[in-house]
Amino acid sequence: MEIWHGHIGADGRPRLPLKIKGSVAKLEFEAVIDTGFTGFLYMPILASIPLGVFLESTSKVTLADGSVVTVLLAQFEVEVMGDKRKGWTMLDVGGGNDVLIGMEFMRNFSRVLQVDGMQGVSLIERDALR
Repeated sequence: MEIWHGHIGADGRPRLPLKIKGSVAKLEFEAVIDTGFTGFLYMPILASIPLGVFLESTSKVTLADGSVVTVLLAQFEVEVMGDKRKGWTMLDVGGGNDVLIGMEFMRNFSRVLQVDGMQGVSLIERDALR
C-alpha cells in the first residue's frame, strides 16, 4: 500500500507536493487539497505559462463565495510519487496564488484523504481500505 504524505501548511490548509507536466516542462508545486473543489486541478494562469499550455475551452464555475467566474480550461499531466494521470485544469485568470487539487483528483487517483490533527495529511489508496 503506497501512502502519499503531505503536510499542514502555515495557513492551516492541507498540502501535497506534486509535479505538473505541460507541453514543454514539468515543474514541482505544493498543492492545496481543497475538498470543497469538485474539479481535478485549479491553478493560476501565470504558473501554467512556463509549463507550456494549450487552452482548450472555457467554463463558468461557482466559487466558494458564491460568485460565478469564467475560467480557461487545459489538460495537464499530474504526477505524485511516480503515479501519473491527466485531467482538466481550470486556469485562474483572477490572480489567485495557489494550485488546488479537488475531489476529481481524488477520484482519478483513487485516493482517500486522512488528516492527522495538525501533524499532517496522507492520501491512501482507496482499495487498501477495503
